[in-house]
Amino acid sequence: MRTVTLVYPKWNKIPEQTEFHLPPHGPMCVAASIPDRYEVQFVDENVDQIDFSASTDVVLLSMMLTCQLPRGREISSRYREAGVPVLAGGILTMLHAGEVENFVDSIF
Repeated sequence: MRTVTLVYPKWNKIPEQTEFHLPPHGPMCVAASIPDRYEVQFVDENVDQIDFSASTDVVLLSMMLTCQLPRGREISSRYREAGVPVLAGGILTMLHAGEVENFVDSIF
């Protein structure tokens, strides 16, 4: 079975920010649309750690906030160095497509 890994990068919270953990809507909708013939792994880095040693066929990187950009770049670099294609989507990707396209294989 082929594996799709969805990653929502962490960001540093400001001290005054209320602690909350809601599943990011965009990646959840994408995960729900992936056919059952694929295994789907989802990592919200704000509550989980990425296991870069886990086997995956493709990474879907979802970024909503500009402050996720540096971590998204790091995640993409790690996977691409291992030969895993990385696709990026989300509001941040739409707003900064010219920058994001420089460190991923495709934008969705």
